[in-house]
Amino acid sequence: MMDLENTKMESYAENDLIDHLMAFLHETYEKEPMGMVIDCDVNVPKRLTGDLQTTQQEILQKIQEVLSYGKTRLLVIRLTYERSLPTGNLLVLIQTHPVRDQGQAPHEMMGRTETLVLPQLLVEEGPLVTCKEPCQLIGYYERQQNMDAGERQAYLITQEHLAKQMGLPFVLCGTIQHLQAELQKKREVCLMLSMAQYEVHQAYFSHLPEHVRLIVFCRQGHRIEERTNQIALYVPFSSLELADAIVSPLPEKEDVLPTLDASVGRLYCGNDEIYHKILKDYALRGKHNWVRIEELFAKQDWDNYRIEVHGIKSSMKAIGAMELSEEAKALEAAGKEGDILYILSQHEKMMQFFIRDIHSIQAYFDMPLSPRKDVGAENEESASVNLSEAEKKELLTQLEDAAYGLDGQEMLKILQPLEASGGFVGLLQEVERKIDSEDYLSAYDLVEKRFT
Repeated sequence: MMDLENTKMESYAENDLIDHLMAFLHETYEKEPMGMVIDCDVNVPKRLTGDLQTTQQEILQKIQEVLSYGKTRLLVIRLTYERSLPTGNLLVLIQTHPVRDQGQAPHEMMGRTETLVLPQLLVEEGPLVTCKEPCQLIGYYERQQNMDAGERQAYLITQEHLAKQMGLPFVLCGTIQHLQAELQKKREVCLMLSMAQYEVHQAYFSHLPEHVRLIVFCRQGHRIEERTNQIALYVPFSSLELADAIVSPLPEKEDVLPTLDASVGRLYCGNDEIYHKILKDYALRGKHNWVRIEELFAKQDWDNYRIEVHGIKSSMKAIGAMELSEEAKALEAAGKEGDILYILSQHEKMMQFFIRDIHSIQAYFDMPLSPRKDVGAENEESASVNLSEAEKKELLTQLEDAAYGLDGQEMLKILQPLEASGGFVGLLQEVERKIDSEDYLSAYDLVEKRFT
């Protein structure tokens, strides 16, 4: 145990000690990759007085000693503070979770736990990190065969301690359904999970709503899809680095919509959030945006055609699709005047603008571009999409999760592969009407009956 009377005393920030430990862990990780985390209990003060150099040396020596006992897959360093008179003690718990090999004795699979007691004087109390903007922290911990219970628990304890440090509410979710229920509450959320969890449900986690900040704990060499609300936090990391990932401003996504005037769209919609929601709705609708006008043109139903292009004129202007709106306006005028030759000659031009703008919006949201289908093929209800039974089962499972999560947009996204077949047009239109009415379970039932 360190003797304060015979040591060089200095005041130091606890962050300085953690930064030094992190530098050592990075060097260790390069030699032998493993899971590593530094966790701080809520009672660790901001500043202490002690011999910083000696404190660092004793901790590093103990870490090296613990690691020398065998291969380790996870190293946890947990700091806490014990108040006593006349001084206090910085407690450093060092715990290893060993690599499990066949033939190991039971005691070799237990890992090692060592605790250092380092006398330190408390200088300044208070949390190591703070958060000005309140948000909900969510840890996701679905049980998996490839993650040891001890390893999972170590990461979850770190998250819980950090939430207490930052004074933020913290919820643990063990299922996708529980998580979806939490996200439906529409508050600012920071979701934390491991790379293994992310990969199992990548289709879901890579398209979370914009109000959800996702932090994925990654090993070096792993990559997640780059999005403005997704952050990869690479091991080794400390709880301070996790806190920084939670509170740091996210980069703003550029409005790369070259065919739309976003300033007009924001003016009509009122703000960015509503504008982006409306754009996403158009992206999810895909080719269903233009199926109706194509059918009316093919039938030469000019009265209803004129009504439809009036709607296109207004709705497209409201999102800043000015060229498309002007083309629809001219076709509406031709319909009123009975100028059928103009409609026959200019309809295709408007359709090119229509498809271009919807594709531009879909590209903005990283969605596949909806193909334009011939109207005759759209009405062939006997057509079928080439899905195996396993693929149908997986689609239904995802659709059911989205339905119970009351996520209509996710349901439409899951059903996008069916757009490639004209045989599902009627079904998809009926499903869309159910979703618009927020009758999500009935929408799911329609698809389930069609597949079974």
